[in-house]
Amino acid sequence: MQLTGGQYKNTKLTTPSGARPTLSIVREAVFNVLFSYFSEFKGLHFLDGYSGSAIMALEAYSRGFDVTLVEINQKIASFSSSNLKKIGLNKKIIVSDYKKFIKNTSDIYDVIYIDPPWNNDYSEIIAGSFDKVALGGALVVECDKKMNFDFMQVIPSNFEIFKEKTYGRAKLYFISRTR
Repeated sequence: MQLTGGQYKNTKLTTPSGARPTLSIVREAVFNVLFSYFSEFKGLHFLDGYSGSAIMALEAYSRGFDVTLVEINQKIASFSSSNLKKIGLNKKIIVSDYKKFIKNTSDIYDVIYIDPPWNNDYSEIIAGSFDKVALGGALVVECDKKMNFDFMQVIPSNFEIFKEKTYGRAKLYFISRTR
């Protein structure tokens, strides 16, 4: 596993046992869509809500985002910290359940990226995230393309899906905050 873009492109990383790292083609697609949307990442804040191996947060950091990482599994978070050190990122991975973290944080994020285990109920996970997306920001959700979930049921009127992409089993939803 290695970074696909930015300042640390081609840096090799390790994958902790039990993590399902996002495929490189999916990572590249996410940041291409986000670059089209924002046109620059410097000064923007990226929340990786289910950080696992930390690959998405590191891709974001490599491209200029400030990053926050949340991972519920202490063992995976400890292992993934070595990936942060490889590029000199001095951040601690917040060990917490994402739903609790997002409910209790007062921070607002330009991008929230969530890729929970694919067998989860996304309703509560997504619904709790909207209030923490900055005006003009985006919520990016990765899920199994076979998941039977109607995102439109939980999206508030001041958000809209602006892009959907499918890569293998992975489906991406890009949801922007319009006002």
